[in-house]
Amino acid sequence: MALFSKKSPVVPTAAPALPACTLTRDGQTLALDAESSALLYAAWDRKRQADEAKADLDAMNARLLEAYGPGCTLEIPGQAKLTLTERESVRITEPHTLKALLGGRFDDLVNTRIEYTTSDKLKALLADADHPLSDAVRACCTFGASSSVTYRPVKP
Repeated sequence: MALFSKKSPVVPTAAPALPACTLTRDGQTLALDAESSALLYAAWDRKRQADEAKADLDAMNARLLEAYGPGCTLEIPGQAKLTLTERESVRITEPHTLKALLGGRFDDLVNTRIEYTTSDKLKALLADADHPLSDAVRACCTFGASSSVTYRPVKP
């Protein structure tokens, strides 16, 4: 007669509960519900994984460039082609000195780009519906908005 030991059923251990995340707006801080907190934890974890993957990829790219140099194409049959390139750029840091050195050739040798941006005072004028020029000035501008999420690690 065989004896069988009684084994207690295996009970899966639950993952430790994570602290609730918080939302701060207008100086008030509120605790988020469990579902929102889980989303934040998952997003932060994915961001960390992406950063680690980016660092690994940068290291691999450096090794490939060191081994084969720019100007070639490597191929993984049926999957991908990797083109190794090198780009050089030159920025003018002293345009006035360069213009004095080149004289009349400056306009011929240098591409000049002018960029207009709004000042805080112009933004205030645009927002002031009572200002006599606001409508005409608004017609000279385009408006847009963008949203983003920035991830930054918290130092322990």
